Amino acid sequence: MPKRVSMKQLELFRHEKRDNVESRVKQLERRIAQAIRDGNLRKAEELAEEQRILLESQINN
Repeated sequence: MPKRVSMKQLELFRHEKRDNVESRVKQLERRIAQAIRDGNLRKAEELAEEQRILLESQINN
């Protein structure tokens, strides 16, 4: 039988998840900028697509 989770624990989990997503988005932004500086537009496009998918998944949750 699953253990009940307090609202405080649930809120903490949501906060940590949001922080992880924000961190990943910023990391992708840095990698996109680096790929553009390096002239690797294909890689920048792939990273931008990954970032878009990540953000859309957050909107849907």
